[in-house]
Amino acid sequence: MSKTVRLREHRYDIIDAYKQGATLSDLARRHSATTTDIRTLLLSNSVPLRTERMPGPEVVEALVAAYASGGTVNQLARDYQLGTTTVRRVLVENGVKVRNQGLTQQQRAEVRRLYAQGESAAAIARVFGVARMTVQKAVEEHGGTMRSHAEARAVRRGEVPVLSDEELVQRYQAGDSMVRLAEEFHVGTSTLRRRLRALGVPSRRRGGA
Repeated sequence: MSKTVRLREHRYDIIDAYKQGATLSDLARRHSATTTDIRTLLLSNSVPLRTERMPGPEVVEALVAAYASGGTVNQLARDYQLGTTTVRRVLVENGVKVRNQGLTQQQRAEVRRLYAQGESAAAIARVFGVARMTVQKAVEEHGGTMRSHAEARAVRRGEVPVLSDEELVQRYQAGDSMVRLAEEFHVGTSTLRRRLRALGVPSRRRGGA
């Protein structure tokens, strides 16, 4: 049985557990999946995602010390039941240079999610300890496009709304068309279609697009 089929069969258990407070990392370990798999399943079932809490001062100190002693981001995420992005953000915000180990498929998906939510390529590169070009490649490999300097400034000033994966899935499944979303968020319909496909959401027929 494939992982996708297995997760689909357990989707109601996963959704219930998440609504009761289980984290993406908890569910990923419980179902032998990645946090991206769990996030995709939740979004495709119109479940709003929580913003992962930042750890307290004692945990932050322990994370920094463990990383300095040779621990990896993935190990720390498992040990402290945090997302890898949260671990990286904690390290960066505390002046720790994250070791460049390249990006896994799961990390590239997280890069795309953060960029779609309005984070700058430079900020994401610092969090993951990679070059800006690595972020650009991760964004573009599924048909995404980098914002121009003018668009980036407009996003920072809040003049152009940013369409997150969560909102994209919710609005598309609620009936908004590709054309309407593309016009509202200043992106191409082909980009939206590729994002939905990457999230496991099938496109409607042309008449309902």
